Amino acid sequence: MTENLGGNGTPTTPRRISDQPADSSIESCRPTSVYLHRARFTLRPAVTSKLEHTNGDQGADCATLRAVRRNCAVLAIMISAAGLVGCSGKPAAKPTEWPYTTYSDPRPTPTPTPSTSAPPPPSLPADVPTVASNPTVAGEKPPLPPPMIHTTDGAKAFAVFFAQTMDWGSATGDSSYMSHYFRPSCSVCATLKQAFDTDRSQHAIYLGQRSTVLRANTEDAPADSGAEIGVAVYISTTPGSVKAADGSTLAEYSAVPSFLLNLGLKWASTGWIVVSGTGSK
Repeated sequence: MTENLGGNGTPTTPRRISDQPADSSIESCRPTSVYLHRARFTLRPAVTSKLEHTNGDQGADCATLRAVRRNCAVLAIMISAAGLVGCSGKPAAKPTEWPYTTYSDPRPTPTPTPSTSAPPPPSLPADVPTVASNPTVAGEKPPLPPPMIHTTDGAKAFAVFFAQTMDWGSATGDSSYMSHYFRPSCSVCATLKQAFDTDRSQHAIYLGQRSTVLRANTEDAPADSGAEIGVAVYISTTPGSVKAADGSTLAEYSAVPSFLLNLGLKWASTGWIVVSGTGSK
């Protein structure tokens, strides 16, 4: 083994990179905690930026070391991001996968709120005449049924409508419309129906005697009527007459400013129906 000699010829001990003098050109590229084993270096006075092995091989200069370290660092960053092999040659660790889970809302599923909108009104019965022979205005049409609603307001609306079907009998001389909504137990209803049917069989003609609903109030159902609720309907009528086919007068009626219909209503499978009724001036 050949020993290195110092400037005075004294044998020197091989030094590690970390033992080198604090030369600025060497100190700036000194690797941290890295030792080059079995290598000896001679610091040449004339060229202090070079490191040389004792076997004559020339070491890498500082600029080369800095470039290698910088390139290695850049390459390590790129490889780490790509998940490939790192600068050390070892496979990069597989990134931890995010523990994705399916989100489940802990809150209970809300129950759909039932629609509060009113049901559509029933259609006009097929046997109801739609043209008035005794109109109050030209082109008058029959009243349309209201929505059948099992409430106090629903009962009141139906009672008003029923009074209008009675008036449509005077407009057409036909009892078909009102007959859909009452039972024979309603005495005033049955009496009016019989009058319409008799006059129709004789081809009688109605003139005037049309009614208008003034107001309606709910009240207790008549006792022993089988009704669920009672409605008092106030109407007024115009003067009128009934003429025979030959033009003779069969009946004449004076105006009535206020007439009271006491109707007892019951809720059935098809909606409200009149089960009792009386009339008075």
